[in-house]
Amino acid sequence: MPTEVLPRLIRFAFLALPLSLFGPAVRADDALAAGFQSPPDSAKPQTWWHWMNGNVTAEGITADLEAMHQIGLGGAEIFNADCGIPAGPVKFNSPEWHALFTHAVREADRLGLQLEAHNCAGWSSSGGPWNVASNGMMHVVTSEIRVTGPTNFSGLLPEPPAKLDYYRDLAVLAFRTPDGEGVKPLRPQVTTSATNVEAAPLANGRKATPVTLPVPDRKHPQFVQFEFPEPFTTRSLQLTPGPGASNAKGTVEISDDGVNFHTCAQFSLPHRPSRPLIISLNNAPVTARFYRVVFHSAGSDAKGISLRGLEFSPRLRLADFDTKDGDTGGFVDAMSSDDQPAAELGVSRQETVDLTAKLDVAGKLNWNMPAGDWTILRAGFTPSGRENHPAPVEGTGLECDKFNPAALDAHWAGFMQKLVADAGPLAGKTFMGSVIDSYEVGGQNWSGNFRGEFKHRRGYDPTPFLPAFTGRVVDSPEITERFLWDVRRTIADLFAENYYGHFAELCHRDGLLASIEPYTGPFE
Repeated sequence: MPTEVLPRLIRFAFLALPLSLFGPAVRADDALAAGFQSPPDSAKPQTWWHWMNGNVTAEGITADLEAMHQIGLGGAEIFNADCGIPAGPVKFNSPEWHALFTHAVREADRLGLQLEAHNCAGWSSSGGPWNVASNGMMHVVTSEIRVTGPTNFSGLLPEPPAKLDYYRDLAVLAFRTPDGEGVKPLRPQVTTSATNVEAAPLANGRKATPVTLPVPDRKHPQFVQFEFPEPFTTRSLQLTPGPGASNAKGTVEISDDGVNFHTCAQFSLPHRPSRPLIISLNNAPVTARFYRVVFHSAGSDAKGISLRGLEFSPRLRLADFDTKDGDTGGFVDAMSSDDQPAAELGVSRQETVDLTAKLDVAGKLNWNMPAGDWTILRAGFTPSGRENHPAPVEGTGLECDKFNPAALDAHWAGFMQKLVADAGPLAGKTFMGSVIDSYEVGGQNWSGNFRGEFKHRRGYDPTPFLPAFTGRVVDSPEITERFLWDVRRTIADLFAENYYGHFAELCHRDGLLASIEPYTGPFE
């Protein structure tokens, strides 16, 4: 939540300097000078006005507004937040709450103040219990099976993981299983820099019991070491963090003798990581007997480096693919490497078979498959489940789909349209605006309209590239990175036009100003 709440006042003070220090003398009747002597209402700063978890009364509203008027404020932006404060008697969005909002608008009008309101409870971002699953933020999910032909395959394909009982299929694609996939690594001996830590669970593949290393620092890095019985070839490492691995930075190091190590990759974990991190060791294979995952630093609040799993694999995977495909909502650079992997390590679009039409409503597939090892990928989309915050429980619900204007329309109808009705003739006057504050609800990389929007904006169909959403290379690293850049470009366009832009259109339709905080997120 930002603390800079008086930008207009700061601009006013800065602009006043040239008149008194650098400019020529001005006449007493000069309109600009007079405006600085007695600023008009339009130049007065406004402030955040937090209605904390239903602890609101008519008397308190009047007292707050009269105090604002007394010190020369021009108005306020209303936020309904929780922040752990005990609940008061007025439930958010209840008839009693709306009566108090109407009272606030009338009192502001009496005092010559103006009010804006955040477009939902909390300060991030546009969510509420009125948003149904079909209008939530969506992302791509997948499942897959491996089959060897020739055979007449007939069976159910596992449905990808879904949330809120909402899932829609995108496509079923079959491609020849890339080399290195499904290869079981040699069983290593796993040790750590901390002699009292049992590290074997990190390599058992179950990712259930976290292993915690001490906090590293510049003089005392912490590491996990894998010693294989013979040289083992890898191309990627999957690091599954546990609680407490926030903002850790480190390197992957290899050795032939367990004594002399050199670095083959660097990595950094995001703030409060919640998903596995794919670390690409290189397009070219790395072969060694000893591998170390070394942590050189951690976040300032870290009490240890918590890990649930470390898995070295010979399969080729794109580093940070779930950020590159927009799922995390973070920023990322494209991979840059002169090394070109062998073609059999990736997915060939030319050899990919689209089986979507062969999947029935029950999820059963019938396919007379050719000889060879095949991977059948089922891809679809489901809500991410992200909700607005920090909001009272009765105001907490799904964030609306940022790509679909109809979803924002439904969100607007669930709350803001009611405030316009509450304000009556004072809407667009005393009640003069709506706010979208800081963006803190993660990524979105699909929606019911995303394929059509992508084809319209980028000029080609994204469907053959869906394996890239699993971290696989499609055709080549350059082509795959370009596709994922096009995904992020489309996401940014849709945020700009169908979320922020459409929000401004809805505000203007009802005579309101739109206020939007420029903030980090999956957009520019």
